[in-house]
Order: sequence, then structure tokens, then C-alpha cells
Amino acid sequence: MAVVLAALTAMLSMVSCVPKQIASAHSVSHMTPFSAYRYQAPVATIQLTDSRTNNLWKAAIKAWNRTHAFTFKIVNSNAQIKADSFSSLNDEYRNTTGITYTRYSGNQLLSAKTQLNRGSLALYHYNINEQTNVAEHELGHTIGLLHNPGEDSVMYYRDRYVAVQPVDIAAVKKDYGTTTFEDTFNDAPIISHTFIDPVTIRDLVPLADQAPAFSPVRTLVEATKANPG
Repeated sequence: MAVVLAALTAMLSMVSCVPKQIASAHSVSHMTPFSAYRYQAPVATIQLTDSRTNNLWKAAIKAWNRTHAFTFKIVNSNAQIKADSFSSLNDEYRNTTGITYTRYSGNQLLSAKTQLNRGSLALYHYNINEQTNVAEHELGHTIGLLHNPGEDSVMYYRDRYVAVQPVDIAAVKKDYGTTTFEDTFNDAPIISHTFIDPVTIRDLVPLADQAPAFSPVRTLVEATKANPG
């Protein structure tokens, strides 16, 4: 009997440890992945061309600039990055919060355009802070950040609730601090890369149960010759 009780005690002890192990595994922060391309330095000019979302972009820019990992400089023309918005609830964009287009050659990030979808942000009741988080996410794409598999990152693919985090800052500092920049524009193709990011539904949002299936994150890549002809 004593042997049986000892065995049962050991089994119960093992079972009680499982949730702790699982919780520990989920609490691990993932370093935010970085693309193969970036600007020559951790600074870029940005032009805000839509008065309806300028304050959102400015708040997102301020959040990134506070990290001292990357600096966005607002200019009126000839910017490396353009930020604005559109409003669409058609089948293609109904469940899209933001889109970012980047152009690069070799490991040179040449330019980017980023947009917020005002239609879906309103439909799914994103508040100002949540919209700013989406803008911070899209700005992350404009400087070379990819999606983070962990939810505790502004670059989580379906981000709504998280602002720029230490894992995002560390990724930018690491890449811009260690990657050797090569001038390959003259002999490398120009690649167009598009990030299309989906909405996140809040539990109590009206019409949530009527929303169609979300389109997955899409990445569209096209290449053209740097020197046609």
C-alpha cells in the first residue's frame, strides 16, 4: 500500500507541474524578426499626406522616436516614407487595418508607403490608442521589421492592444547596429514587398459574429530590374 501511495503522489506531483511549464513556455518573448533590408542609418524622412490620420501617425512617430532605436523626421516633400489612409469595406479590405508597401534593392530599403484603413478601424471600434498601435505596427514595417510570432510585440501580425515593446526596440538596434550596409542598387533588382495586416475583433464588438472569415496576412513580392534595358 505504501508503494502505491508513493507512486500516486509522484504522478500527482508531475501533473501539477505541467501547467507551470506551459505557462512558462508562453511567457517567453520572441525577438522581433528583421528583414534582409534596411536604410543606411536608423533614420528616415516621412511625409504625412492625410489630415484625417495625421495625429495618429504623429503619435506613432513620437512613440518610435522615444525609443532612440530609430528616428522618423517629418518633412513636407521628397520623403523616404509616405503615410496616409484609405477607407474601404469591400471584400478585399473589410478585414484589413493597414497596408505597407516597401521597395528595396539588395539590402537597401529605398522607400515605403504605409496606409491605415479608416473603414475597418471604425467598423471594429478601434479606439485612439488601438489605432495608434496599428500605426506603430505599420511604421515597423517601413523600417524593415517583420511579424513577431509572440503577442507581446507591436509587430504581432494581428496587433491591436500592444505598443512598441523592448523586443521590437532590441531588434531594430541589433539590425541597424550590426548589419553591414552594401551599396548594391546598381546591380540588384528592385523588389516590391507588401504587408497586408488583418483586424483583431474585440469580444464585445457588435457584428463580430457576423464578420466573414479573416483573410490571412498576405505578403506580395514583385521584382523589376534596377537598370531596365
